Amino acid sequence: MARTSSDSFGSNPFCVQALTILDYKFACLELKMPLRRSKSQTNKKRIPLNRELLFKDDGQEYACVIRMLGNSRCEVQCIDGAKRLARIRGKMKNTVWVKIGDYVLVGLREFQDEKCDIIHKYIDEEIRNLRSYGEIPEENVVVTKDEDDDCTFDFDDI
Repeated sequence: MARTSSDSFGSNPFCVQALTILDYKFACLELKMPLRRSKSQTNKKRIPLNRELLFKDDGQEYACVIRMLGNSRCEVQCIDGAKRLARIRGKMKNTVWVKIGDYVLVGLREFQDEKCDIIHKYIDEEIRNLRSYGEIPEENVVVTKDEDDDCTFDFDDI
């Protein structure tokens, strides 16, 4: 005579050992238990898609990241045409990852014109909205490599 799951595990229908993976998920839904997730799913902080669009105020400017310098610093090209050394603020340091080509909102310093602080990073949808409102020009800031960094070797001398 074949044994069933109720013979070996008693009358508990939610015993994990007797259930398949699909049955376990349905049992979790009935009991309103959380499903297991991988570490990458639980640790990932998601950016809300319907967050409020931030416009610039006095002492702020839109900018595009040109070069990452390390130590939470980067070089940005502001919309007003000036290149500035930007520092990622501490609240954003380990939560928001700034890359080359990202549009950011920077806070200008009153006492140092060549330095600024990154306040906010815009996602692609927000950039499209800012362009439709006329806040950011349609042409992209071109990210180019500096000519000063080029190394030329003359192999004839070797």
